[in-house]
Amino acid sequence: MGLTLRPDRVGVVSPGIPGARSQPSFGQQAEIFRGFANLGRSRSRRRAARALSCQLLNRLLADSMALYEHYNKYDWQSKDDDSSKLYTTLDEQAREHRELIDLLVERVRQLGGNASVPRQVANLTVITRPPNGTEEFAAAVSRLTYANQLLLGRIRAAVAIVANNPTRDEGTESLLRSMLRRYESLVWSLEDLSDAAAMCA
Repeated sequence: MGLTLRPDRVGVVSPGIPGARSQPSFGQQAEIFRGFANLGRSRSRRRAARALSCQLLNRLLADSMALYEHYNKYDWQSKDDDSSKLYTTLDEQAREHRELIDLLVERVRQLGGNASVPRQVANLTVITRPPNGTEEFAAAVSRLTYANQLLLGRIRAAVAIVANNPTRDEGTESLLRSMLRRYESLVWSLEDLSDAAAMCA
């Protein structure tokens, strides 16, 4: 009586050993190990790219939170009839900043990082706190314009870093490019607002 082979093992038997699976040669085993090593390096590079993205995004988040504090300060200052439209524009910009802050926090969490909290802002941001007390509207808009330009420069630098990283984080790059366009629009708007504020002064 002859041996019958299992159907799932037909074609993978070693000669002379009925029913035994064939084993990979040493060359095939080396290729498998190389594949695992490459996979490990690939995962390590992706982790490093995510960590870099989190670091860049947290710096921008701190800058955005510091800048939002400027907008909050000017929101409670007295508004006369001549500058009410100008303050309305600042209110709209403040809402846009709040939205961008939320997007940054969400992206950092998607990457598995911890978003900056208010107590860390002072250590991460390049934007100084607004001065105490009230100030002329033209001076406030000038300060806001400068702060937005600083943040715009930081976003451009972050885009260049992420785009030139061999392991590109496309989600973060897309967010940064979207922020770049929106902050460019904000700066242009503030420059027009600065001219209008000078006329009202």
